[in-house]
Amino acid sequence: MTTVVLIERIVVPAVVLALLVGGIAGVAVGTGLVFRSQATLAFIARMNRWVSTRRALKPLEIPRSLEPASAPSAPQPRLGAFLILGGALVVYVLALRLHLPQVGFASGMRAVLLSIAIDATRWMLVCGAAAGMALGLLMIFAPARYAGLTVRLNRWYSTRKMIPPAADVMRFALEPQVERHPRAAGWLITVASLAITLAMAILLLTRVQ
Repeated sequence: MTTVVLIERIVVPAVVLALLVGGIAGVAVGTGLVFRSQATLAFIARMNRWVSTRRALKPLEIPRSLEPASAPSAPQPRLGAFLILGGALVVYVLALRLHLPQVGFASGMRAVLLSIAIDATRWMLVCGAAAGMALGLLMIFAPARYAGLTVRLNRWYSTRKMIPPAADVMRFALEPQVERHPRAAGWLITVASLAITLAMAILLLTRVQ
């Protein structure tokens, strides 16, 4: 199964269905603004509840170290040899000896998705084994570089410092205009959403036929 077939058979229909559902929801909101403005505006106000990610994710921003705060560890040739041998075995079996059967769309969508998941897991394991082999080589032949690498990899990066607090402030751009002119905004949303819904429905029907 090529990438083009995957995009055409799975990605594109998923995007079309998402746009279709969004168009239907837009039609519902637009007609609500036209015929029941106050109730729809109250619903929009309830949906606009702000949840601060800085507060919700604050416990995850606290660095926790599981390694003892001591001097750099001594060279570990046994662990390095284990990583090299184990990684080589995994790469040999999964990348060279394991041959998965080709699954076509005639077998069903479930079989295709299962085949994609298995193949992706296989190559993730191969990449992880190759990375383990590289670390094993560093442990044996360049322990100083391995120690420096572990120090750089253990460096803590806080998203709270990288993202300014102003990015976590709720901004209402369109809501005041909708509240001032609910019926006009409702008609505009309804017409635009209806056009998207019809276009996506026609596209789905033509693909099925």
